[in-house]
Amino acid sequence: MQLDHLDVYLGDPWFNPAKATVRDVVYEAAQTVDPYHSTFSFPGSIQPAKGTLAAEVIDVPTDYELVFKITPTGTIRGWRNVMHFSLGGNCCSYGDRSPAVWFAPGSTRLYVVAGHINDPNADYYSPRPGLPLNVETEFKLIVAGAKASVFLNSKLVGELSQGPRTKFEYLQFWLSDPWYGAAKADISDISFGPAAITESPSPIVNITGTARTGDGLISSFDQISYGEGQDYEESTLVVSTDFSTVSMEGNIWRALPIIPPITVNEKTVIEFDFKLTQEAEINAICLDEDLDVIPDFRCFVLAGTQGERHGMYDFDNQASVGDTEKHFVIPIGSYYTGVMNYLAFVQDNDRKISLGSSEFSNIRIYEQVFFPLKVSIDGTLGTLPIQNQVEYGEVQDYAHNFLSVSDDGFSIHMRGNVYKAIPFVDSVHIGENMVLDFYFEVEEEAEFNAICLEEDLVLSPGKRCFVITEAATTVKYMYKIPEVTSLETGQRHYRIPVGRYFSGYMNYIVFVQDHDADILGGASTFKNISLFEPSPLEIKVNGVTKALSNQLSYGVEQDEKAHMIVVSEDNKSSGGMLGNTWKALEFPEPITVTKNTIISFDFDLQNEVDLHAICLDDDLENGFGSEDTQRCLVLAGSQKINDKYHVLEKASLSETHSYIIQIGAYFTGEMKYLGFVQDNDQGHFLAGESSFSNIEIFDGVSCLEDTDFEFNFNECTIDNFLYGVESELNTNHENCVNNAWVELVTLFGVTDSAEITEKVGDVCAEAYAAMQLSFEQITHDKNQFDEEFFDGGSVWNYGKQTVQYGEATNVLSKDAVMVAVTDTDVAGKRAISWPTMHNFGECDLPAAMCCWVADRQADAFGGTCSSSPSYGEGCIDADPDNNSDLCYVDFSRSKRSSHVQDGYSIYGNGAEGGLNCHGFAWSNFAGNSQNALKGNLLFETAMNSALYEHGYVEQVPGAPMCGCVESMPVVSRAECTELEVNQSIEVRYRREFKLFTAKVSIANIGYIPCSGETVNDFSSYFRSLYDAGKVTLAQEVQFNQHVVGADKCEEAIGDFLMTKGFISEYYQTKTYLQVTDVVMGPYLGARDIHLFTDGNPEAARWRQTPNGSVLSKNENLYVDLDLGGTYDISRIIVWHYYLDTRQYYSQTVEISLDGVAFKTLWETGIGQLGPVETAAGNNIQLYKPVKGRFIRHRCGHSTRNHGVHFIEIAFYA
Repeated sequence: MQLDHLDVYLGDPWFNPAKATVRDVVYEAAQTVDPYHSTFSFPGSIQPAKGTLAAEVIDVPTDYELVFKITPTGTIRGWRNVMHFSLGGNCCSYGDRSPAVWFAPGSTRLYVVAGHINDPNADYYSPRPGLPLNVETEFKLIVAGAKASVFLNSKLVGELSQGPRTKFEYLQFWLSDPWYGAAKADISDISFGPAAITESPSPIVNITGTARTGDGLISSFDQISYGEGQDYEESTLVVSTDFSTVSMEGNIWRALPIIPPITVNEKTVIEFDFKLTQEAEINAICLDEDLDVIPDFRCFVLAGTQGERHGMYDFDNQASVGDTEKHFVIPIGSYYTGVMNYLAFVQDNDRKISLGSSEFSNIRIYEQVFFPLKVSIDGTLGTLPIQNQVEYGEVQDYAHNFLSVSDDGFSIHMRGNVYKAIPFVDSVHIGENMVLDFYFEVEEEAEFNAICLEEDLVLSPGKRCFVITEAATTVKYMYKIPEVTSLETGQRHYRIPVGRYFSGYMNYIVFVQDHDADILGGASTFKNISLFEPSPLEIKVNGVTKALSNQLSYGVEQDEKAHMIVVSEDNKSSGGMLGNTWKALEFPEPITVTKNTIISFDFDLQNEVDLHAICLDDDLENGFGSEDTQRCLVLAGSQKINDKYHVLEKASLSETHSYIIQIGAYFTGEMKYLGFVQDNDQGHFLAGESSFSNIEIFDGVSCLEDTDFEFNFNECTIDNFLYGVESELNTNHENCVNNAWVELVTLFGVTDSAEITEKVGDVCAEAYAAMQLSFEQITHDKNQFDEEFFDGGSVWNYGKQTVQYGEATNVLSKDAVMVAVTDTDVAGKRAISWPTMHNFGECDLPAAMCCWVADRQADAFGGTCSSSPSYGEGCIDADPDNNSDLCYVDFSRSKRSSHVQDGYSIYGNGAEGGLNCHGFAWSNFAGNSQNALKGNLLFETAMNSALYEHGYVEQVPGAPMCGCVESMPVVSRAECTELEVNQSIEVRYRREFKLFTAKVSIANIGYIPCSGETVNDFSSYFRSLYDAGKVTLAQEVQFNQHVVGADKCEEAIGDFLMTKGFISEYYQTKTYLQVTDVVMGPYLGARDIHLFTDGNPEAARWRQTPNGSVLSKNENLYVDLDLGGTYDISRIIVWHYYLDTRQYYSQTVEISLDGVAFKTLWETGIGQLGPVETAAGNNIQLYKPVKGRFIRHRCGHSTRNHGVHFIEIAFYA
């Protein structure tokens, strides 16, 4: 009955009110459950709740499909219901669970019941451990015919048999039921309805391809005997629960029907893994149109002891007991084609039918996809149909191994013994200059690999194949080019001048991987194949472009025929060399080199070998004739250089180096050839890679030498100087072909553009010197006072402010009044010279530092010196602000300051008390303001800021108070100052004197905390100078050994104590990296090479460890070391011969991950000296750890003789 209205009380008038708070009161019409007819769906998301009747289904189908998505959010003890279809009861009558789904107790493992009349509680458990928490999984249950199939994320995970079922008029759908607690899960996209298929077979074989759509399925339930009278029905063929493996025990000839059938065409392949655990007479797999083995044989024998195979295909490389799974790929379409209805498995064992055991897994039947091979021919990218591959060399090829091409078409892969030819679409003409270029990579070793260009398919003498990798001793009928390797893993670049070997029209490109010993073994890949005639190299001679095309061998028996200079198609002024190459290009007409002739070019070094050079020559002998003069300019390389060569500034790896050389200063005369040398006699012929570009040869006549001109800039740099010269050329000499570099070579009268930087620096430095105040004039005392002050003595350091007879004494504002005068009148607008006293002089590093241990100025900025309670008491033992930790002092580094020959003191852990250190640094370029005004920085740091403003005084015992960084105590850190200069510089060229002069006008010199990754941090600032190219890597590494970094005193002390024969506690726990292999470079010898890494740096063993000799200070020899694994390397220590305080030239330490591409960690610079050798070795402390496995150490000769001596090396992580 419908009521018109109701009264609502909160609470009512008949009872006392409850003691409670009530909120969110809602009163509305009750929801009803609408019945669904056969099918329903809930697209939204819901969380199951116990006793929730979600729907009623009428006319329920007997074959049905239930689908939903479920995301478990937790587990609970006990059975937890997800959903339940029921006539009204829980269990265990037919219709109580049709179907129902639970989580098993305490898990997310699904328990599924799909009842039928014979078993109302027919159940299934999903695989352990269950569904993943908080991850969505799609569940599907298909009940159809005699089977119920469970799918998770479209993968069949289980089946259970189904008996007869009757149609229900209705079922209740609970989400979840009232009999169990609800599952903790989110459920969405629920659908229920008639089953879409009538059967759900087991997918033991995956079948794809154009012959049929989608994945094909083969039933494991419908096993049929194959081959009349052969099968023993009691033997078992079992499919694993995940349907990936078929196992057989005993004598079995069994076929599984393929529904629907598949069509085998010429592209069809069957691929699988096979494992034999007990021998039988025959093991085979078959794909057949019927159940008769005879007369059409469709089987492939994989193993067996029986000689007679009943006409089956006897597949090679058969399996044996004890093998791991053997992988087979059988191109069925190469044997037969047609419609196939059965997949059959054979394990024949008539003599003892219970024996024999094997399994097949991961079976796939598919059509091979043939991507065409892309090959560039004369700059045009063409395609070669890979399906047209044919056998080459009669009986050499193994027919069942095929070439395959990558999806992008640029790589072709070989596995096993392969001799395959692919026809060109049109014949390719091979001319005299034709080059075959490709990359090649070995993944698994074979006997040899080759590539061929052929007229026909016959392998015979005079053939056109090139062996590129070789493990066998003899290869017939093929060219054995110098690049042959020992089949190492890794990609290599090959460039073969095929036109130098043969010519004519070729119809095939052939790929060979010979491996008779194991016809399925060996794997390799060719990539980026191209055939082309190199373009002529374009150079300029006196402004006219010349094309040089005729490449000739240069030098007596030096050149490799297989190597050429390859000119870039994009930039015909660039030519590259790969491997050992000595080539000369003939000028169209000879050129004359005079004393004014200049050659300019760019050189890019990618892989350094023995010698890299460019030459101008009148013949092809390269100085080997008795009357010949060497006309080559050496740019890089580690080889010994004789006096005939002219060595220039050496190029660095992976950097483009521009050269402008007044070649007439070295030789003159008529030249016929431009020569290029990349010499690698000692190493692998493929090693070495470089390129030359933008080559110009011209008469270096200056356009400006008879002109007065001037230009201005705010900071003296080589770039600003060049810009000024270039502007003059562009403005007043438009017809001049010279650039600024060329002009400066001629105007400065140098032979090499590398000298220009030094000349420009000198011009600017002289400008600052012209307006300097001598440092000695600041104090108006003799030089002795200044030296005593910087050593930490004099009244400025020892005087402490106090009061005597009512008046203040030792007041800095009076005693050091000249500091204030200099600060006001000079330091802010005029250069102050760098002092010549012993603390400074020529610093090894472009950096200086002061460290103070006392505060003498009461109530100044910082420090503990105070006027309270009185001047006398407040400044006794007063400390400066503490900003650093003192590690140790080596008295020998500052003998004139410490007044002792040797000795040391060890600190660490803050044992020194209050210590304040402050430094500054400058560019190596003499004309830079930070360099030219470093005297101002010293004045500001030591006298004005520290002494006059803060009152910081006195030195660490055994060390100077201020000095070059290398003479100071080793400390953890320091603060620092840099200049901020407002200035203008005027540069003039005066034709009368053929001279550049400069004048500096300084408006203001400011002093600011130094920049860097960390502001006001000395180490960070010095690193920024290295990053900007203002100091060298060797200087940066050496600096880190003096200002070692926060918390690194213990490590620094350990390093120092090693030099004194002690092993600190720190080093006893430090990770020392073992070297697994040592390889000497050319021209080195050793009685025992491994002594170089045995931990014993005894100099007297120099004859046993690697040693050699070089003539020039620009040369070096090297040793390669392998750590056996990749490490974060933080420190390297190198020992050379050290018993007579010698130094060695041209040192580097380089690191690599792969042993090919090396990065420089530390260097002295080519032709530059390293540190003095000591028993402590050269300690290379890296700014940050660097990851690597391979180390290369280069070293030149010493200051005592031409010997190169590698004594010991150590690495630390």
